[in-house]
This record gives sequence, C-alpha cells and structure tokens, in this order.
Amino acid sequence: MIDESDRASHPASRALLQAILEARLPNLHVVMASRKAPALLLGRLRAVGELGEVGGADLAFSFRETLAFLQAHLDAHVGLDAATRLHALCAGWPIGLQLMAASLKAGQRNPVRLRALAPDADSLHAYLSEDVVAGLPADLLNFMQGLSVLPRFNAALAAHVTGSEHADALLASVDARGLFLLPAQAEDQARWYRFHPMFAAFLSQRLACGQQDVAGLHRRATGWFVQQGRFAEAIPHALLSEDFDAVVRLVECSMPALPSVSQLRAFRQWAEMVPPARLAGHPRLLLLAAWRAR
Repeated sequence: MIDESDRASHPASRALLQAILEARLPNLHVVMASRKAPALLLGRLRAVGELGEVGGADLAFSFRETLAFLQAHLDAHVGLDAATRLHALCAGWPIGLQLMAASLKAGQRNPVRLRALAPDADSLHAYLSEDVVAGLPADLLNFMQGLSVLPRFNAALAAHVTGSEHADALLASVDARGLFLLPAQAEDQARWYRFHPMFAAFLSQRLACGQQDVAGLHRRATGWFVQQGRFAEAIPHALLSEDFDAVVRLVECSMPALPSVSQLRAFRQWAEMVPPARLAGHPRLLLLAAWRAR
C-alpha cells in the first residue's frame, strides 16, 4: 500500500514505481492512494483489465451508508430528517461526515432534534488547509477562491469572473487533483461544475479573509449572466455586489418571465433586499411588490 503516492515527485521514485508495475510479479498487488492521477504509464494495465480505479464519486457514501455511519457513531435511533440534512450538507463525503459527527459529539447535541446543522468550522478549515490545499500553486488556489462566489460555473464563466486566460487548463488541474469538483445541472451543451458544499464554504472563507475584490467578482458574474440573457442568475450577484440600480433593472427585465408563485416569491426576496428609495421610481415593481405582500 502506497499512501499519498502523489508526493513521490522525484523522477527516480516514479521510475521505481513504473518498474514495479511493469514487472507484473505474481501474487503482487499494488494499492496506491493519491489526490491526483499518478504520473505513470497505466494505459496497458488498463487495457488488459489489470488496473482498478476508484475515484471520488465512488468513495462518496450513499444515503443508506450515511445513515448507517450516523447510527454507529452518534445514535442508533438517529432521525431520517437529520440524516438527510447531514447527507446533503456533506454530499456523502466520508471525512465531512466524520467531522460533523465529532462536532456533534463534542457539543453533546442530539442530532435527532437538530434544526440547524453545520460542520465544526475550525476542524474543517484545519483539515482542508493542512491536507488538501497546502502546497497548491498560488494561481490555482486563487482561481478556486474566485470561483467560490458561484454556485455553479462552466469554463467561460470561470474565465470571465476570475480573469484567467487559462480557465480550461485550471479546471482540468482542479479535476485531476481531486479537489472536490462535481458535475452541476446544465441546460446547455457546456460542462457545468460546482464545488462540494463544504469545500466551497472553505474557499469562500479564505476569499473573505484575503485580498481579492469579492464585490468585483460578483460584478463580473452579473455582467456575464446579463450577456447570456440569464437575468435571474445575474440578480443574486448584483445584490451581493450591492449594485441596487442593476438589481432594479434586472428585476424589471425578469418580470415577464415570472409567471409562477415560486418565481414571484423569488421576486419578493430580491425586492426586499433593495433599499426602498431605489424602488421609488419604478411603479411596476412597487405594484408587484404590493400585490405580493397582500
């Protein structure tokens, strides 16, 4: 068993591993754990069926496994609602569940009655800082932190928001390094991604404590979505950048596409975040807000 094999970066170490694999010695099974694809020639082993690969998606717990884990580590009678919320929060990530379980135990809280669940921020930050992002290239880490303002993203949006000319290559690097990049729902032919919720929260925390212009990132996200005619996705970023004039314009543009009650609720939430003085010159918005408040 070779753990953290990605740290074997010296050419001599890689040559030794390659020689061991190519020897194909009888009764020898080599197990390697790595955060990224190893820099080894594995095509022949893969082609002849002598290579087994287990990725992050394969390691994620199913809901049944999450429930069994919580029952074993917290409470044999843990409620389905609490287990469902924990599973969604951790997206089946075993380490995330372990951190959550440790946090709940330390706080002597009954998970069956929990109304709000959140990981131990200090433990999560320490683990991700020490075991995941330590040693990453600065440009890659800054790129990921910039993307943390986006619930989901594709390469074009990532390039526009971060200003990187190499967004495709950086996304490929994020994926190859196993940095919690997950597929996201898409309505077009582009590949959309999202970060694991707990990793996204970690990146967002680092972003808030750093030197990057967070409001500027949101303004660029607003601009990209407007260019694509996706006003409903532009509005939250305009709100977060406190560009309320843009919010008003975008809400007016979105009004014809707000026929359902759920969409009207979204409008109300947007309108309530805009200072009343900014709405004063927009009678259509005031009328719709008044109707919705009945």
